[in-house]
Amino acid sequence: MLAFLLARSWRLQLQLVLLLVTFVSPAWASDIKDHPKASIVFSAANLNDPESVFGHVFIVFHHERQPEPDDPVVEFYGNLKDIDYAMVKTVLSTVPGQYKFSTYADKLRLYDQEGRDVYVRPLRKEIAIPDLKTKVNDALGHRFEYDFLNINCAFYIELLLVQSDEVLSKGWRIRQPLDVYLNYGDREGEFVVRSADRLLAEFESVPDWQLNKQEGLEYFSAYKALVDSSVKSDLNQAAGVLMTRSEPSSGVLAPRVSERRSNLYMAASSGVLDVSYMAFNSENAWLTDPLPKPSQLEVAEVRARCVTHADTDCIFGVALFNNRTFPANGWGRSKVLSSGVRLDQGPQANAQIGLGGGFGRVFDLPVWLGVAPLAQVDTQYGGTLGLTASLLHVSSAFRTHLQLDSNPRHNPLDKAQINFSVTHQATGLSVQWNDVDKGVLGYRLIF
Repeated sequence: MLAFLLARSWRLQLQLVLLLVTFVSPAWASDIKDHPKASIVFSAANLNDPESVFGHVFIVFHHERQPEPDDPVVEFYGNLKDIDYAMVKTVLSTVPGQYKFSTYADKLRLYDQEGRDVYVRPLRKEIAIPDLKTKVNDALGHRFEYDFLNINCAFYIELLLVQSDEVLSKGWRIRQPLDVYLNYGDREGEFVVRSADRLLAEFESVPDWQLNKQEGLEYFSAYKALVDSSVKSDLNQAAGVLMTRSEPSSGVLAPRVSERRSNLYMAASSGVLDVSYMAFNSENAWLTDPLPKPSQLEVAEVRARCVTHADTDCIFGVALFNNRTFPANGWGRSKVLSSGVRLDQGPQANAQIGLGGGFGRVFDLPVWLGVAPLAQVDTQYGGTLGLTASLLHVSSAFRTHLQLDSNPRHNPLDKAQINFSVTHQATGLSVQWNDVDKGVLGYRLIF
């Protein structure tokens, strides 16, 4: 719980809880004047929402070694309010954006409600805090152009931190908030504020024999009830549980990320060669994270696929994004969203959307099932309707995936209706089988 992470005495713990569940006054530009320290903060993705996987990055100014609830936060955001189709426009063009102030408690409360962890690192010593404050004050009140992939929150926060603007003008690239956090934060001072969802999921992942799960489940369920303000829960009883019991140890260390990441994939057999490079893949973004992530987001995958029959037939494609969502636990929504372009008998484009149902953790095992009716628009095949189903098993060692499609046009590069793969999570070695290529061995350099 945040109060127990940031405070030592019960009086301060109670004050922090009250700050988080009630109103916290907004921060203003003048508030950063007397704050000698600054940290870079990264909000990780929701465990069950791949669309949030880019995360968010901002700066908090503070006095103590770790920020306190009412310390001021500076962030950048795109203004999506009152703009038609704003989310689409942030990918294909730009919308107005600006810097704004809030408080550390406001941000922690928001991300806890969304099930997202918050990572904090002090800024590297070579970054001059007075210069940073001057840049913040100069930027306030101005409007800037914002898009999701390039000139986003990561770009504008990095703009405050770099010594020279030339660092940001080296051509287009996908700018990730996590990269700004890693590049400008000091790893030695890092700490993590876990969300209620994370604490509960970590505790559930620990074997029964290792600790008393019943007490832990009661404690973290009470914490989640307060965070969500759940009307289905007795909030007085939940508050009593938190104040009268000590927080159990989950026995799970916070995940860490590698400073250097890559995502090159190669698969081959006697009849096929498949090579791709992906700009971003949510799978294995945190190397030491013990919690399985069934839902997945892929962004900007450049792929070449060559099949040898009598002649060699090669298709080149770019998957702009590919998103598959499974329910976390029990019955819930299963979703498919994807779009891409390819060179196959001329330039072709493809977009897919599917919304169905699924089940998470079948028989309490790390197994997920999703079934979704799928609508597709393709410049070569026209509009098609069909059904896609996925069965996924994820463990710390292996990721096993079976995908069944009613129509081969759902996979315009693979042109297969049955895809089965087993990937070793640590090494990236994989074995695949589908009804077109048969057996294929693959290797992927993961994050």
